[in-house]
Amino acid sequence: MGTYKKALLIMALSASLSACGGGGGAGTTLSFPLQTAVVNLYSTGYQKTAVVSGTALISGLSIPVSGAVTLTRTPAANPTTFEGQDALVATTSVAGSITVGSQTLSMDSSTQGYLSPTYAPLGYAGNGQYCVATTASSYPSTVTIGQTGPIVSYNCYTDSTKTTPTGSESLSFAVAPGPSNSTATVSLIDTFVDFSNVQLFRAQDNYVVDTAGNYTFVSESGEQTLTANGTSITVNLTITPQ
Repeated sequence: MGTYKKALLIMALSASLSACGGGGGAGTTLSFPLQTAVVNLYSTGYQKTAVVSGTALISGLSIPVSGAVTLTRTPAANPTTFEGQDALVATTSVAGSITVGSQTLSMDSSTQGYLSPTYAPLGYAGNGQYCVATTASSYPSTVTIGQTGPIVSYNCYTDSTKTTPTGSESLSFAVAPGPSNSTATVSLIDTFVDFSNVQLFRAQDNYVVDTAGNYTFVSESGEQTLTANGTSITVNLTITPQ
């Protein structure tokens, strides 16, 4: 369940722009097996068609964004090593097209996420980022409504040589009521900051998890700010499976 930079679509759109210039579970005391849901996710992967909506704020002008994409996450497989540790690889990709105002942009981007044999995040590579977990990490075995906490922090670089750092990233979770008394909405929140601690990127993936550890991907939302050719661009998007 990681985002792996994790509004991958937002990153792809930002790169393209640069190139162009109430739950029923309230009050429940149930626990939800988040670790089981993570295993289920990475064991099976998924492919979903999703609609995109949002805005691109360019030099103070808000431009509507819309489109349709295919989101794919492959099962974690292909045993390898990452930073000297045994690892599995799961690829997350986005393909489709986005319309920004009157301009249509093609999307085709992917990121390789590296996980331990027990599905703990180790790092990821893709889209000009190479990020490495700074400490041992894991998803909680179980969570309850109202619970929050950290999952992993990364140091990030432009590539695997790690000669050019770009900032740091953190992944955390928050648990809210789900659509029924036997479900919870688990949000995975990914934040990237530069060396001045200025937030450049934030993404939130939302999943409904039941008491058996079954999961449903509900939505992703995110924001990224960048400067392209001297112009400030802030992209806000929501991605919802059809």
